[in-house]
Amino acid sequence: MGSHATVAYNESHRLQFRGPFDVALFRDAVLEVVGRHPIVLARISEDGQWQEIGVNTHIDVPFIDLSRLNEVERQRELSELVDREGEEPFNLQTGPLMRVKVVRIANQQHVVLLTGHHMVFDGWSAGLVITELARIYSARKQGVQPQLDQPASFHDYLVEVQEDRPT
Repeated sequence: MGSHATVAYNESHRLQFRGPFDVALFRDAVLEVVGRHPIVLARISEDGQWQEIGVNTHIDVPFIDLSRLNEVERQRELSELVDREGEEPFNLQTGPLMRVKVVRIANQQHVVLLTGHHMVFDGWSAGLVITELARIYSARKQGVQPQLDQPASFHDYLVEVQEDRPT
């Protein structure tokens, strides 16, 4: 379809954090979410006939510090980062199908750019990932174990959908 058409499948979110922010702890929370939902590490064959999950794939969480720039430059750089993030296609054959970047705007202000390919990241799953990230990060920051339900498998979801269908 070409790179212009494929970016139409990007689902991007911008999360803002105010107050003390622990980048290393947030990266750990991202890795925990990925461990719970390894589909974001998927790679898809060129012909679309198969998918493989998590083989030699990981998610980097780059840290970008804009705090030394003046306000105008910070906003321009952040805007350009957001635009580039939404316009950067995913390579379906190599994966992963989710990207996360942490941007420091000021000492007590951070923005997280979270982008996924629609193949594994739609409105529902994005909400789930964001909720789990928040719960894991918050719990870890308080020094406690996060309380999360066991993630449902896609197979279980399909069975549930089939059972709810009228016959």
